[in-house]
Formats: sequence, C-alpha cells, structure tokens
Amino acid sequence: IVAGDDTPLPGTYDTIFCLEVFEHLPRPLPVLAHFHRILKPGGQLVIIDSIPLRGRWYHSLSNLYIHFKSYLVGAKPVDTMIPFAKERLEQVRIEELAGGVYSLVTGRKPAG
Repeated sequence: IVAGDDTPLPGTYDTIFCLEVFEHLPRPLPVLAHFHRILKPGGQLVIIDSIPLRGRWYHSLSNLYIHFKSYLVGAKPVDTMIPFAKERLEQVRIEELAGGVYSLVTGRKPAG
C-alpha cells in the first residue's frame, strides 16, 4: 500500500487498487500510463472513484462538482480513464456502484 506523493512506484505488481484518486488529479493519463507500466502481464487494475457514468437526479450535483474541479485542475477523469482502460486492458468491466455514486473500472493487462 502506497499513499501520498507523485513518486513512481518501484517494481511490478499483480494488482493495483486505486480508490478515490482520479477525481483529484490534474493529469490522470500519466498516472494511468505508470500503472500500466508497473502492472505485470495478466495483472489486474481496479479503480473505484466518485465519477458518475450517466446522468441521474443526484448526478447533477456531482457533475457540477466534477466540472468545477476539472476547471480548477484541468481534467475530467471519466474522459481519460474509460478510453484508457478500453484501449490498453482486457476483460474490462465498467459499472456503477452504490447506486451510481461511484464507478468501478477494472481490467487485466494483456499477458505477453
């Protein structure tokens, strides 16, 4: 378990679990690329974040927050995270959790 700064993680990993990080990143793509580099072939990436996948009544407030935050930090995580997963991972699963308050994005790095 690593928390905190932007120091690259050493080594390679079977699983990377990332919880509520991407909504705070000004540039999520370099972090995703780093995760992909250090994930072992066949390894699993699991991301859970408060990024709404589709509109529901309570997403208006969440979307307003995310748009404001993306204006401040310069990125909308859902616009980066899902295309990245679909392009670079296999067995990609994208679903809503907690009634759509959170999003789960998971997939495996292709083996070899």
